[in-house]
Amino acid sequence: VGNVRFVQGDARKVCDGLVAEGRSFDLCLADPPRAGAPGLAKWMRALNVRRVVYVACDPASLARDAAGLVEAGYKPVALQVVDMFPQTHHVEAVMSFER
Repeated sequence: VGNVRFVQGDARKVCDGLVAEGRSFDLCLADPPRAGAPGLAKWMRALNVRRVVYVACDPASLARDAAGLVEAGYKPVALQVVDMFPQTHHVEAVMSFER
């Protein structure tokens, strides 16, 4: 596959660098730590990302970051909760947004 770019690292540094390069992307798969991804919506708009898939392990972080994406013009289109840790209260949520 020639049209995929995988980037891993500190989101602030990676996204700031991609914005400085003038890059744009069709899709971003974000899997932030429990604290979430403050600034995600700003970077997604700056990178002209059309679709964001957000994987969350903390419902509060998901709610905060989802609100930021909606405020930035993204529309939630799907949400799936995944029980990765049976017999515990921990769940993962995968939510997609489109602009």
